Amino acid sequence: MLCADRSFASPDEFWNQNSAHQDRKFYVAFCLPESALSDYAVASDLHLHNKLNWACATYYYSLVHALRLICFMAKGDFPIRHDVLAKLFKGGTCRGRAWLRDFLRHSQVERVNVGETDFGLEDVVSALPSEAPAGMEQKFRRWGEILDKARELRNDSNYEGLIIAHEHAHMRVTEDFRNLALVLKKAAEEILPEVIIIFRNFIDRHGRRDYWYAFLNYQERGEGLYYLEDTLRYKLLGRANMHWSPQEPEIGHSIVMFDRDSGDLIIGHVRKWVQPLRLSAINSAFAEEVLENIRLGIFNEKQSLMKSFREKIGSLRYIIGGNNFE
Repeated sequence: MLCADRSFASPDEFWNQNSAHQDRKFYVAFCLPESALSDYAVASDLHLHNKLNWACATYYYSLVHALRLICFMAKGDFPIRHDVLAKLFKGGTCRGRAWLRDFLRHSQVERVNVGETDFGLEDVVSALPSEAPAGMEQKFRRWGEILDKARELRNDSNYEGLIIAHEHAHMRVTEDFRNLALVLKKAAEEILPEVIIIFRNFIDRHGRRDYWYAFLNYQERGEGLYYLEDTLRYKLLGRANMHWSPQEPEIGHSIVMFDRDSGDLIIGHVRKWVQPLRLSAINSAFAEEVLENIRLGIFNEKQSLMKSFREKIGSLRYIIGGNNFE
């Protein structure tokens, strides 16, 4: 049964209505660094194998997810458009299309209305714990400049890159792509570890701190950081190298072994960055409560979204060739 229509003045009011919604905010927050770190890992793999234009695009998306996380921790929401996100971190203010309203609009579980979010860099800085807010604002402005320039170059590296795709060994073009990939890699390696520390501080100052660390370190169910690492092993090393395997049938693909040396090196970087989030002892009951709050809430919609996604794939498959696939 759907909940009655309710209105909330701000995202903060929506997320803080009870502990279950606080857990759901934490879950969204965790999904953002998980995406940022995964994109960094995939970009590094592409980079090492000279797929430079796609490496540039994927490094760029790791930066987008990282800055979205900072905004989301502070405001409970983030601008969808990349240029608006960059403008915000460069010191601007903005209002308009943001993630939360769009997400709730598609929810069949909670029928709620949340007021539009006003975004401003000063508000973001003041909402995050810091012993030196002035230094944090200066850092965020730098990151906004990086994202803005990276956004322009991401377009060049993919769209204009198609025009010069036949010149993969051109002494000038190839070197330019190498330089861009290296610059974006350095930017990600500067920003991502610091964002993880800000995420840790966000957890540490919250009343549900122990619950959230339990979820992040729930090895028995392969959740949190274990899920992140297994995802990276699957992408970079092949399924045979996963430490924890979900109880799901194989999808008809044989187990493949990838470049172990480079994959291990990349995963090692990510493991080092997430080390501040690790705990050796947790309360499993706390982790289960967080999981239950996620499953019973608006994120249960993921199942219907995936069903729709699967049906669209089926339609495309039929158009292309029915069941004639190896």
